[in-house]
Amino acid sequence: MTEQLEVAPSGAVAKPLRAITVAEQVAEQLAADILQDRLAVGERLGEEAIAARFDVSRGPVRAALRILERRGLAKSYPRRGFFVAKLAPETFRDAIEIRFWLIVLGARSCARSHGEGALAAIRQQLSRLRRDAGDLGVSPADFAREISTFYHVIVAHSQNPKLPPILQETLDETAWTLVWRHWCIDYTSVERREWSVRIFERLARAIAARDADTAERYARQHLEDSLKVFLERLSERVSAES
Repeated sequence: MTEQLEVAPSGAVAKPLRAITVAEQVAEQLAADILQDRLAVGERLGEEAIAARFDVSRGPVRAALRILERRGLAKSYPRRGFFVAKLAPETFRDAIEIRFWLIVLGARSCARSHGEGALAAIRQQLSRLRRDAGDLGVSPADFAREISTFYHVIVAHSQNPKLPPILQETLDETAWTLVWRHWCIDYTSVERREWSVRIFERLARAIAARDADTAERYARQHLEDSLKVFLERLSERVSAES
């Protein structure tokens, strides 16, 4: 498997390019299989079979399985190996809340001390969200990615150089991004999307006014609502599998 680079959408503030390792690529593919029900809960994730499937050595496979375990998608047992884990809301909650609070901090920091170009970049991404909100041809996962880019723009202009790498680390260590890539659970209606856009418009105005308290409030409002919806839908899925 060849290395790949994560590239920001056209027109967005570019993220630092980071090489995607073979292990991460294998983990991504296995996560897709788990979240799209091609691998069942309790199914064994055999190293040898996975290595043969992806034509890689067993070292990257073991690393990939550890990535899945950290993200709550696999569970290891001594002398038995790795198995597909049952998705549990509590597995996701703490990691997602950490990421959300980092984003809230980014919104507050951006409002307090944003630099040149911040408002233009925020408005540009907000324009994309307005355009896509009424178009259900844009998948829920794609709309969620545009929201992620909106927050990335805010964090990138927060004038806090320590925040982006910490935020990236939390993204790497959770299944949140994998769930959005492979399992659409929110933003399935125009009403839901337009509600989010209205919150972002208020957030953008607060940043433009350098009103840190109000920026924090609107970021929290959207992110707390998103977490609530995510956990509710996850609980529904877990109940359906029981």
